[in-house]
Amino acid sequence: MTHSTWLGEQTPPIPADETQRLEALRRYVGPDGAVERNEALEKLARLASEFFEIPIVLVNLIDEETQYQQACHAFEARTTARSESFCQFTIMSDDVFEVRDARKDPLFRNNPNVTGGMQLRFYAGAPLKTPDGHNIGSLCLIDRKPNALTPSDKQALRTLADEVVSRMELTRLNRVLEEESRAKDELMRIVSHDMRNPLMGIVGFAEYLHQETEDEEKREIYSIMEDAAKHMLGIVNVMLNSDYLRNESFALHRKVMDVAELTRDVIKLYQPFAMIKEQELAVDLPDNLRFKIDPERWKHITGNLISNAVKFTPRHGRVFVSVGVVEGTPRSLVLRVEDTGIGLSEEQLKSLYSGNKSIRRRGTEGEETSGLGMLFIKKSVELHRGTISVTSAPDKGTVFTIEIPE
Repeated sequence: MTHSTWLGEQTPPIPADETQRLEALRRYVGPDGAVERNEALEKLARLASEFFEIPIVLVNLIDEETQYQQACHAFEARTTARSESFCQFTIMSDDVFEVRDARKDPLFRNNPNVTGGMQLRFYAGAPLKTPDGHNIGSLCLIDRKPNALTPSDKQALRTLADEVVSRMELTRLNRVLEEESRAKDELMRIVSHDMRNPLMGIVGFAEYLHQETEDEEKREIYSIMEDAAKHMLGIVNVMLNSDYLRNESFALHRKVMDVAELTRDVIKLYQPFAMIKEQELAVDLPDNLRFKIDPERWKHITGNLISNAVKFTPRHGRVFVSVGVVEGTPRSLVLRVEDTGIGLSEEQLKSLYSGNKSIRRRGTEGEETSGLGMLFIKKSVELHRGTISVTSAPDKGTVFTIEIPE
C-alpha cells in the first residue's frame, strides 16, 4: 500500500521550517549521523508507560525520510518510514496530537500500522521542541485499543516531552564538551611533541659545544643553555606522559616539496646526538626529490625514526637513512632508517604502536622516551595511505621502512 493511498491522496505534511528543523535535528544525533539509544530517555519512556497506563511509549526523531526510535518501551522496531508515521503530524504543531481510534479516523484507517501487524488503535504525541523552536520529533503513547487523554493527561505529556528535550540537550552539551576537550588535549599533545624534538636539538648542540670549547665563560653559557633546554624538556615530557587520546582528528596538508631537502634539515637536528655518541650517521639522498607530501608530518616521521635509531644505538654504532622513489602506479616515496642498535624483541614489536607509557624504555645512555613517537609515526603514515614495516631482533639492530603512495 502506498503512502498516498492510506493518506487519502493528500500531500504529506511538511513543516514550514523543515530546513531549519533538520539542521536542529543533527545536533542531537551521533557523530556519524546515527540516532543512538539513550538510557535516560528509556527510563522516561517506562515512567510514561506506568503513569498513563499505556503499553507502548516511544521517543521518536524524524529526518527527511525516516522516523528513528531514540528510546522506547515495549516496542522492538528501531525505524519507521516517515511516510507511514503518525508522528509526522505531531511535529506540525505545538499541541498534543491525538487519534482516539485509528480505525474510525479517515486519515489513518488505511495506515499500514493500523491495518498491519502492529494493530495500532490509539495514538497521542507531544512534539519535542528544541530551545530554538523546532519540532524534531515526538514523545508518543500508543495502544492497541481505543483510548483518550484527559486535559490533565495532555498537560502531563507536554511536560514529559519538555523533560525529554532537556535530557537530549544535556547529552548534546556533554558530547560537545567532550569533543572540545579531546581537541584541546590532542592539540596540547601535538604541540608538546613538536616542541620536544627542537629542544632535544638544543640540548645536543649545547652539550657538544660545551665539550669542544676550552673557554670557561663559553662553557658556562653552554651549560646554562643545556640546563634550560633540559628543564623545558622535563615539562614537555610531563605533558606527553598523560594518557594520549587515540583519535583520528589529525589534519593532512599535502603539497609538492623537495623531500630530500626536508630530510636533510631533519638530519641536521639530530647530527649532534650522533656526534656525542660517536656514531656514524650516514645518508643516501638524491640532490632533488619532488613529491606531494605533508611536510610537517614528514618531519615528524623522519625525526622520530632517526631520534629512536640514535637513542637505541650504542656508542660507535651506525645509523643509515635513505630516501628514494619507486616508480609504479602509483609512484611511491620510500624512507628507510637502519641502525646497529639493541633491537626489539617479539613482545616489544607487538606493542610498538600502542603508545603505552608503561612499556617505554630508555636509550643506550639513559635517554628519556615518551612512548608516543611510534604512535605519531603510524598515524602520520596512515593519513598518507602509506605503510610502515619493521624488522628487528635483540642486539641485531632495527630497520624501519616507510612507503607512501603519491
